[in-house]
Amino acid sequence: MALTNLILTVAGVSAVILLMRSDVKQSASIFKRNVRQIRHWLEQESSPAAQCPGTYNAWANRVNAKDEKRIEIE
Repeated sequence: MALTNLILTVAGVSAVILLMRSDVKQSASIFKRNVRQIRHWLEQESSPAAQCPGTYNAWANRVNAKDEKRIEIE
């Protein structure tokens, strides 16, 4: 009886460890993929294409440039 309980316990703990390892690996790969996507978005946002006329960034850059000129004049 004790031997059976020991074998069942070892089998149960082994199954849990195997499931947790695969879950951790899957979570890590999802996290890495998310980080890559966020980096890609940030690179797109800072690329020269984001400075084209008609975008918010182009407008904000013009406003900031005007403010800097005003500061220089004053």
